[in-house]
Amino acid sequence: MNNIGNLAFKYKSLQTQIKALEFKAADLKSEMIAILDAANADKMQANGFEVRHQVVETKKLDTAKLKAVGLYDQYLKTSSHLRFQVT
Repeated sequence: MNNIGNLAFKYKSLQTQIKALEFKAADLKSEMIAILDAANADKMQANGFEVRHQVVETKKLDTAKLKAVGLYDQYLKTSSHLRFQVT
C-alpha cells in the first residue's frame, strides 16, 4: 500500500513539470502567432513545419433553443466514465 504513495508523489511531480512545459509551449505559440500576424499571414512553412493560425467554423446544436421548446430533456443522454485523480 505504501508503494501507491511513492507513485502518487512521482505522478504529481510529473504533473507539475507538465504544467511548466505547457506555459513554455504557450509562450512559443504566442510568439509564432505574433510572427504570422506581423506578416499578415495565416500560415507559414519553415524547417519542414507548416504553422497555421486560421479561423475554423463548427456547427453545434443550440441547446438553449431546444430547452425553450421543451425538446432538450427528451433527447438528453446520460453517460458515465471513470475519473482518475491524485490530489
